[in-house]
Amino acid sequence: MLADYLPLLITVVICAFARPIAGRLAILDHPDGDRKLHAGAVPLVGGIAVTAAMATWAAVRLLTGAATPAGMEFVILLSVGGVAVLGFIDDQRTISPSARLILLGIFAATALRLDPQLFVKGIHTLSWGWIPFAPIVSVALFVSALVGFSSAVNMADGMTGLVLSLICIWSACLVLRGGSVTGVAELLGAASFVTLLFNANGKLFLGDCGAFALAFALGLFAIASHNQGRLPLETAVAWFCLPVLDCIRLIPTRLWRGCSPFRPDRLHIHHRIAARVGDRAGVLTYVGLVGLSSLICALRPDVSAEDVLFSVALYVGFIVADAVVPETILRPVSSGSTKAVALKKQGAPEPWAPH
Repeated sequence: MLADYLPLLITVVICAFARPIAGRLAILDHPDGDRKLHAGAVPLVGGIAVTAAMATWAAVRLLTGAATPAGMEFVILLSVGGVAVLGFIDDQRTISPSARLILLGIFAATALRLDPQLFVKGIHTLSWGWIPFAPIVSVALFVSALVGFSSAVNMADGMTGLVLSLICIWSACLVLRGGSVTGVAELLGAASFVTLLFNANGKLFLGDCGAFALAFALGLFAIASHNQGRLPLETAVAWFCLPVLDCIRLIPTRLWRGCSPFRPDRLHIHHRIAARVGDRAGVLTYVGLVGLSSLICALRPDVSAEDVLFSVALYVGFIVADAVVPETILRPVSSGSTKAVALKKQGAPEPWAPH
């Protein structure tokens, strides 16, 4: 009985003692007066709290004989755990984007080697059935999909509660679709929800450890569900459309501006929505759109293609409108923020700018 609740108990303990844990591990996120405008240092332990729960679940199942090494449990321990360690190191001292992509690809290939059921023999679609691929193409698609999705979710991790809310929604959708990943998807959603409660109160942040590892794990579960014929391509695209589309837009946009495609900025769609309606309403709007779309398509996969078209049209429409319509809803930077204090010391007036 204890084994059933142990993973979530570990999540609660890590979240409750986030500050001393982060202090010991040197993973505190300090405000910089530019992009990071939170009031003080915030622990980056959200990802550790969730991945520790999944690792405990996998270890217990392997030790009790409920699973075999050639399965998802071993993948969680080695591949997802490896991505979590990669993100942890990135939180501590920053890893170059190119090295991070290469390592993500290695962990994706490792997952494929550990669990043959993850091998994509073809793409399952609602419109054309199963479309087979050559093995080399399947491997390339598997690795690029995991690396791309993990990177897209990490890029979306720019506002409190956003990514954890998305992970909760997508986990619930995987549970609705059923299959062999139902149990671990339930755990991922539950642990993410517990962590979200602490995150929403400003007690901790997800960190690169969490953004990469949670997205990587969810991508693995989605691929496993797809291979079982439970998650058609159109439905998966509908679920993940918004963050992936934003990533696809931002990379050429940054290159066009002469910046690195991996350089963070405030041009993400969640930042632009927040500039119009405020931070809290911006997160609720983004999560609401993704949540409604994902849940509808999880329950009614047959409308997934239409949902994708609607989401793309809505996204493009907002980006165009945001570029041509003057910003009329702007919020002042809080007078207590690091940026505002620095400007006051320089004798500059308090700025009005979107957060």
